[in-house]
Amino acid sequence: MKNYLRNIKNLTKKELRSIIDNPATYVITIVFLLIWEYIFFRNVFVIGESSLTLLFDFFPWISLLLIPAITMGSISKEKDDGTLELVLTHPIRSIELVVSKFLGTLIYAFTVILFTLPVAFYFNKYGPLDWGIYTGQLLGAFFISAALISLGIFISSLFSSQIASLLVTVFSGFAFVVLGTELVTISLPPIVGNYVEKLSLANHYQSMIRGVISIPDLVFFLIFTLLFLFLANLQVLKQSSNELNKKYLIMQWGASLVAVSLILTEAVSIFPMRIDITQNKIYTLSSTTHEILSKATSPITLTLYASENLPTQYAPVIRETKYILQDYKNAAKDKILLEYKDPTKSAESEQEVLQFGIQRAQFNIIGQDELQAKTGYLGVLISYGGKNEVISFVQGTADLEYELTSLINKLVNSDKKTVGFLSGHGEKSVYTDYGYLNSELSKLFNVKPFYLSEESNVIDETIDVLVLAGPTERIDEGTRNALRDFFNRGKSIVMFVDNILVNSSFTSGSIDHGLQNFLEEYGINLKGDVVYDLKFHELLNIQSETNSFALPYEFWIRSSVSPLSQIDNIKTSTISLPWPSSITFDGDKAKSLGYSIKPLLITSDFAGVKSDDFVVTPEQDLPAENLGKITVAISMEPTDPTASDKGKLVLISDSEFLVNMFLERVPTNLAFGLDLFSWISSEKSLADIQVKVNSASRFAFIDADQSATIKYFIYGLSALIPVLVGFFRYMRRRILRTKTYN
Repeated sequence: MKNYLRNIKNLTKKELRSIIDNPATYVITIVFLLIWEYIFFRNVFVIGESSLTLLFDFFPWISLLLIPAITMGSISKEKDDGTLELVLTHPIRSIELVVSKFLGTLIYAFTVILFTLPVAFYFNKYGPLDWGIYTGQLLGAFFISAALISLGIFISSLFSSQIASLLVTVFSGFAFVVLGTELVTISLPPIVGNYVEKLSLANHYQSMIRGVISIPDLVFFLIFTLLFLFLANLQVLKQSSNELNKKYLIMQWGASLVAVSLILTEAVSIFPMRIDITQNKIYTLSSTTHEILSKATSPITLTLYASENLPTQYAPVIRETKYILQDYKNAAKDKILLEYKDPTKSAESEQEVLQFGIQRAQFNIIGQDELQAKTGYLGVLISYGGKNEVISFVQGTADLEYELTSLINKLVNSDKKTVGFLSGHGEKSVYTDYGYLNSELSKLFNVKPFYLSEESNVIDETIDVLVLAGPTERIDEGTRNALRDFFNRGKSIVMFVDNILVNSSFTSGSIDHGLQNFLEEYGINLKGDVVYDLKFHELLNIQSETNSFALPYEFWIRSSVSPLSQIDNIKTSTISLPWPSSITFDGDKAKSLGYSIKPLLITSDFAGVKSDDFVVTPEQDLPAENLGKITVAISMEPTDPTASDKGKLVLISDSEFLVNMFLERVPTNLAFGLDLFSWISSEKSLADIQVKVNSASRFAFIDADQSATIKYFIYGLSALIPVLVGFFRYMRRRILRTKTYN
């Protein structure tokens, strides 16, 4: 065994030296890195997320340039030069030769992959990077490289021509990468397509670069790599012997290994063990889910209805859905009952599933050279205490935990607090303007709009949290007295109040809502201005007759949660607010009344205000003087937590940030809204589950030149380091040539 390891170690060193002393290596490295990074940097700063996911999404395809180029001569060059037989006459086993070539090439390939480290460090500087996901991306790139290198070495052992080896490796690598994608499986029968999908390198790689290391994926890559290294070894053995019995032995072992590989690949999927290495544990059930499951007093039945003939592209969705459902089972033990059913097996089953509300979806499938329409089911039924909730069709699994947990909470939580939205003063509608927010709040609270009339100016006792969202008409004295009385009864108020009203043509006007006196009683001053931020703001999409383009829009600011905030359960790092106003407060006055006021949302150091006019059109020359942090939201709570006559209050100087249209642009605002209502109502929030879905942080560049600096620095580094290493190796060899060998 020691001889094996010593020989492999020495041969690996020799292989590495031959790679790094080859001038072509540096040309291949530079070309590969520049093409890979160029494709990445074209879009990453437009997306604006501090993540290398886009970079590693391209890796399987771009690696078809690198790996065939470095493996094409592994054995074919030895055969072409006639040195393979000479090498095998030495006390070296064929397996040692093959393994050393594999290890040497893999070390070089992974070194090239590590050129992504400077990108990761720079991205982390301007937006926190999830290092767990990046680790998964490195592991995924390592394993798919190992698989493709073993394939390349095997193909190199079949040919004497390096060009033939290169072309066949590119084609074969492409086939194993594209295998299992919709491009291939759409024309295959579902049973065949589902099995072919399991043999795709890209599918197992994609699972790994999310930050999930699963046993089936690891075993697949291990079997794939060992299989082609074994076949390469058999080819090398054939060079040293032509005995007939050895040929039969090779065929026997090869057939046995293929059979074992197929059996193991299928068998290992029975054990869906996986490790979530993401920083925020995106693929691990949250503490909120565990807490909600613990409230169940009787078993919860989770039934997955999945048709056998679904298109193959849904196979990863079904597999991941089963993983998540099994996680629920593991978390709640006997409180969860799992069932898997195919509703197409009988007419009765199909009728039953339709009654539950599971959606029958239609798919277009190419078969027998024609487009065929088929239907299928992929939904989840949650049953508890004689009541049912359904996910009618599982499109993807990114937010499946959030959907499942929210529906389970809806079934097991019978004692919900009530959130009332005040209407009658031009406020935004909870059903239309705040439709998305209402949908999510309804999973935790009883949500209802209500009116106050002159005859009845008392807010209902059943309402626990009152929401005043964007009034555009003056609130009369009677209503303000009702708000004051409600607040003094220990109830809580959420106020989303605008000082300006902006229409689609960016013309605006001030709003007289009549709330200033009410707020001043508690030391709060909502200013009559509009805040802008010169550095941290959103982009505005402008649609012209010919095309669309994005402009920086300083009035849609990106605020952050103040480090002084009283609300400690907010997981989102930035909240976007369109057209907010500034807020100041008198902490001493609030303290004299028994309250503590803290800033909730603040701008960056590059914010200013416009108070002379409300012109909010894009591409303005806004003043760059007197900039600084500005408070745009505050929270207030009793200094004595046990005081029964004092409630909580939140004031945000904008009501647009939670409307449907804005949430489509900035979905993380919804998570902030849910955390906000969780704090003010003292209820557990589901927002931490939703935040895990939207885990990538956004860049926070101080100026536009920083993104360009990163890009061109990485380009320069990718070209400079290989050149310097190559020059060093060249000079070292020249010096060694002048010395005398003893």
